[in-house]
Amino acid sequence: MKKQKYILLVILTLMLGTSCSENEDLISVKVGDFIYGGVVFYVDPDDDTKGLVCAIEDLGKEGAEWGCRGTDIPNANGQNYYDGMENTIAIKAACATDNTAAKLCFDYIANGYSDWYLPSRTEMNEIYENREIVNATAVDNEGDDLRINDYWTSSNRDQNYAWIMDVYNGKTTYKVKNNNFLIRPVRKF
Repeated sequence: MKKQKYILLVILTLMLGTSCSENEDLISVKVGDFIYGGVVFYVDPDDDTKGLVCAIEDLGKEGAEWGCRGTDIPNANGQNYYDGMENTIAIKAACATDNTAAKLCFDYIANGYSDWYLPSRTEMNEIYENREIVNATAVDNEGDDLRINDYWTSSNRDQNYAWIMDVYNGKTTYKVKNNNFLIRPVRKF
């Protein structure tokens, strides 16, 4: 009898705990909201409780290099939504260069979150498309505007080049991996 009560207590605790955390995660958001550690810049069109936020600041005011010039990292070729984390992990695993853009994002901790990464090409383009509201929300929360400059993406092109986003004109192009460009970390929720 005592064992059955204990099992019932464990089951109820798990059910109540699970339902509370599930309810906390089911928050409808919109682009420009300051939540989940940053500014929402993308909301999944199939589920408005999922999406992406960017940090309210750039990392390394002078930027950093992508790293590993001369090394192709084929597992970092993803260019779509949610590919940035996989790219970042692949770069960090294959590249021994210190203080790369991916490593800085991977090690970043802000507003209680530590699962930041270097955005993919599509993710960085989405930040650009929503830059006015991203900038306004970031500044309202003591952060920084996106600078009119080049930002690294986590999308590898080949052994010598990776993709960047020019925030001045919205164009993506590839640059040599050992150049220093700006970094804006993102995370998914």
